[in-house]
Amino acid sequence: LNEDDGFAVTDRILTDIDKSIDIMFLCNPNNPTGIPLSRETVLLISEKCREENVTLMVDECFNEFLENEKDFSVISDILNHKHLIVLKAFTKMYAMAGIRLGYAICGDSEKLQKINGTLQPWSVSTVASKSGVAALGETEYLQNSKLSTTKNREFLISNLEKLGFKVFPSKANYIFFKSSDTNLHKKLEEKNILIRNCENYIGLQKGFYRIGVKNNADNQKLIDTLTKMEVHNG
Repeated sequence: LNEDDGFAVTDRILTDIDKSIDIMFLCNPNNPTGIPLSRETVLLISEKCREENVTLMVDECFNEFLENEKDFSVISDILNHKHLIVLKAFTKMYAMAGIRLGYAICGDSEKLQKINGTLQPWSVSTVASKSGVAALGETEYLQNSKLSTTKNREFLISNLEKLGFKVFPSKANYIFFKSSDTNLHKKLEEKNILIRNCENYIGLQKGFYRIGVKNNADNQKLIDTLTKMEVHNG
């Protein structure tokens, strides 16, 4: 991906898929940009992978944060795409990162058996399993979290743009932006605010950052701090 395309996946990706690849990983929405691919686009990629005998693994762990998540998910197509594996997790939407609970969905039972054969005998703890079952019943929390994330994300994007940052159109619970200040993360750390320095991502360099969408107070604190710092961007 490149900045000229807004780090969005284009049709060019189809030309990069050939039989020399064993497995292809695709994050939807993308990390760190938060930009999602439509279901139709993922299925086009999936079809090219099928033609080239490539296993496609789609990470949909942040999918629940999208406003119309079913327009982007390929879970409903899993039985018609045997080479496709979808990864999901409770740890993002339900804020259970330390519990480490996730799962894979695949329409190929033989492939699933092979995956299962590589796992630890007890891969899910009692705490994780009980937490997962409890989380599935929190439908109201799920909806409220999605609405809150959307509102706070729009607030952050709008204010970051007003401050002169180049902000990419995230639809997830994190925002990717560019600054002319390559030490911004260090300056914010001195103010007890941690942001993700993305220079160690392949294809990125200094000046690219990712922030999490927090609550109103935390978001306002970040914007107020950046305003006082008078960070100039061009």
